[in-house]
Amino acid sequence: MRSRIHHVNIPALRFEETIAFYQDIFDLADLKPNFAKDYNQRGGTRFVGPKTAETSEGAEWPTIHISESTPQYAKAVSDLGINPRLNGHIAIAVDDIEEVKSRLSAAGIFYVEAGRWAVQDYHQIYTYDPSMNLIEINQAF
Repeated sequence: MRSRIHHVNIPALRFEETIAFYQDIFDLADLKPNFAKDYNQRGGTRFVGPKTAETSEGAEWPTIHISESTPQYAKAVSDLGINPRLNGHIAIAVDDIEEVKSRLSAAGIFYVEAGRWAVQDYHQIYTYDPSMNLIEINQAF
């Protein structure tokens, strides 16, 4: 199985200022990937990354996702029992999510099956590492 860093999600209490910081200090572009249109319509998340990155499916990864750190978002994910925006997360893209689920189950590690709730072209699960850092694991279809 192959895996790679897909994105890092940073919670932002000062949303626009945080976006400007990453753009201005690190010369990152405001990316608008096609796959994220529905996701971004819910508000509160922007993607930034290298200015050379494509802005459609197949964009260069990893990117930084800056999300409003609002407890209210928990209502939108109440069925999952987690809030990936509240404290941020790292996302790892894999080519076989079923294998990851099998490994987690065999190790007795809790995970949440998110399916395609956030982005229709991605199957997602969430788990925690031993230090309780939230990890999104996704596979593109």
